[in-house]
Amino acid sequence: MICRLLTQAKQYISENKRTLLLFAFLALFLSGAVLFTYFDAFLYDCPVGEVIEVKIEKTGIYHSPIGDEEGHALQTLTLRLINGKNKGKFILCENECTDSGVYDETYRPGDRLLLEIQNGAYTITGLKRDTVAALVFAVLLFAIVAVSRLKGVMTLLSVAVNGMLFSYALDAYLFHGVNIMISALCVSIIFCVICILIVCGWNKKAFASILSTLVSVLIVTVLTFVTIWGCDFEGVFAEGLQYLIIEADYRFTFLAMLLLGSLGAMMDICVSMAAGLQELIEKDHGIARASLNKSGIAIGKDMMGTMVNVLLFTYLCGSIPYIILVYHNGMTLDYSIISLEMVRFLCGGCGIMASVFFSRWICIRLLRGRDQS
Repeated sequence: MICRLLTQAKQYISENKRTLLLFAFLALFLSGAVLFTYFDAFLYDCPVGEVIEVKIEKTGIYHSPIGDEEGHALQTLTLRLINGKNKGKFILCENECTDSGVYDETYRPGDRLLLEIQNGAYTITGLKRDTVAALVFAVLLFAIVAVSRLKGVMTLLSVAVNGMLFSYALDAYLFHGVNIMISALCVSIIFCVICILIVCGWNKKAFASILSTLVSVLIVTVLTFVTIWGCDFEGVFAEGLQYLIIEADYRFTFLAMLLLGSLGAMMDICVSMAAGLQELIEKDHGIARASLNKSGIAIGKDMMGTMVNVLLFTYLCGSIPYIILVYHNGMTLDYSIISLEMVRFLCGGCGIMASVFFSRWICIRLLRGRDQS
């Protein structure tokens, strides 16, 4: 048994030597990049200190109006500076923390902290997290490339391009006065086209996916316009928009949130529908449009339920802290707390329904042609 496994392993290695070497090089490169972030304190302008020793002193217990208790403590941290002109120097810093840790952090020996100097004293500004972030990114990158190979590389490229486009759209809105709705609509279209073309290439399947996605985006836009202006946006509360210090139409902001939030789900449905129908056509060039239509309905039913639930949980998860707060304080769950997410879910759900219908209709006509019965 063991000999057979070793023989199969040797055969696999000999047949995939180049691929395995590329994966080994990628793993080595990513490991080096993650390791570099652990020793990159010299790149920081602010002082960075490593926690050597922690002393904790309980300072009291806070009692809430409904009887809950929360302990408060004071940490005295011994830090060793690891960058700057005072590198190697030991300093003391204090950190107030609570049991909940909602507005503060509790530090442990080995943690690396970002510091600042105020009135000649060092104060903590936060935890140095770049190593953890780099590790998660490296695992994600390696997994995508290992599973999807060239498609994975193209996916990462599309993510990078879309990230730059999103940054440019925000810059146009904040500093050049471009309407946020126009920015979101243009970015949605460009996102859709670039992502599908990079991942799928230039072919009928990509064109069908792009066209059906854009039609679905148009339908969601019109539907949301009708919803917002039909009810004059009353009863819908967008927590957080009141903190904007720039002049902004919250209705357009809400619409931009909806478009960008539901775009991924609509693209997923349209691409999956096009891929499934194209696979059927390639296996049976003489397949009738009626059979394709029936298969498209089956594919749509499979995706419809899962994607609607994805939108539901994605949007409502933003209100979980409010829901917990309301229930914990014995209050009635008022609809206004989660109204924004509910409206986004309802309109986004309609967009998914439109994606299922129009992607099937467009893909059959583009991939099969009108001359087939």
